[in-house]
Amino acid sequence: MRSRTASTDLLSPAWAAVLTAVTAETIPAVLPVLVGVMSDDLAFGNVGAGYVASANMAGIGIGSVICAGLARHWSWRALITVGALLLLSSNAFSVVLTGFYPILSARFAAGCGEGAIAGICFAAMGRDAQPARPLAFYCAGQGLIGSIGMAVLPGMIGSLGWRWLFVLVAIFTLPSFLLARRVGQLQPKVERHSALDRTRVPHRAWCGSVSIFVYFLGMTAVWSFLEQMGRAKGIDVGHIALALSASSFANMLGALAVGFVEHHLSTRAGLLIGLAAALLGILGLLTWDGWQAYAISAVLFFSAWGFYYPFLFRLLAKIDPSGITPAIIPFVTGSGLAIGPAIGGVLMAARGTSVLCIFAFVAVGVSAAASLYLIPRESVRSTLSPGRS
Repeated sequence: MRSRTASTDLLSPAWAAVLTAVTAETIPAVLPVLVGVMSDDLAFGNVGAGYVASANMAGIGIGSVICAGLARHWSWRALITVGALLLLSSNAFSVVLTGFYPILSARFAAGCGEGAIAGICFAAMGRDAQPARPLAFYCAGQGLIGSIGMAVLPGMIGSLGWRWLFVLVAIFTLPSFLLARRVGQLQPKVERHSALDRTRVPHRAWCGSVSIFVYFLGMTAVWSFLEQMGRAKGIDVGHIALALSASSFANMLGALAVGFVEHHLSTRAGLLIGLAAALLGILGLLTWDGWQAYAISAVLFFSAWGFYYPFLFRLLAKIDPSGITPAIIPFVTGSGLAIGPAIGGVLMAARGTSVLCIFAFVAVGVSAAASLYLIPRESVRSTLSPGRS
């Protein structure tokens, strides 16, 4: 049965899951810093640095999928602890290793540890009575870690050396050991050979996962080329930087807004608000000129991402209260983050901004239509918990 305990205090299991996931997944938040260390400090070059970053991100996806398969019968506390041990040891090895293939292997292993922790934490957040709320604060926490890390780490690495990046990441792993027991309290009790044990993941849960993937595909295709879009409009570098900075802040504000108001909004209302903002942002990037219009469009686009995604997660968590499909969300979103920029690059090179924006518009619209279609089918269950559909 789904846990009905809402995350109303900082010691609740859902808040423990948020803190564990944010502190364990630090590398994705500061990925450009890792790429810079690999390319410049370890002299792997841009291609080698890209391979190392990809190995780290691939490990996150694989780790989350493995944990999703084990989460029904294995202790969530044990899985988080094993993931934290793997992450801690891999970062320790990253401090002392210098060769390309050893570093590549260590970062892949570290990614698997991150994915294991993130997968269980996503499953735990999905079992909270208000699943959109902890995910929203997780997204905001990732944005905060990224903002601080991108500002502080380059200078620190320049003065103290590149190894301190992995020392700090290892230190950030430690809360996972302390909070694993609290996160594990949200694990559903399933006896072997029981009816619940034999229950398969609903087909609609897989549809919800695909909807999230398609959404990330369209959004990352545009996100990756926002700077190039500004240049194509003839906007100077200073105003582009201002727009990108404001949009990143808006993304965090969008997630925070969900954290504070999601219990007042139905899933349908949250999705429609986020959809409207995203589509307006894409249309603005397609049709409006001038740096002010470009900045407004970028802010709308990024704030929609932070606002819309938690409601998608809430829908998926309601469809699959077992927590299995929420556990693979790091793999789903990571796949979108990996494939979207490639599609964006091909479209941008072949047809320019217009076709890229049309692709994103269609992808976001299809994702939203599929998600909205799933809501009536889970309306009976949703009436039993906060955030009615």
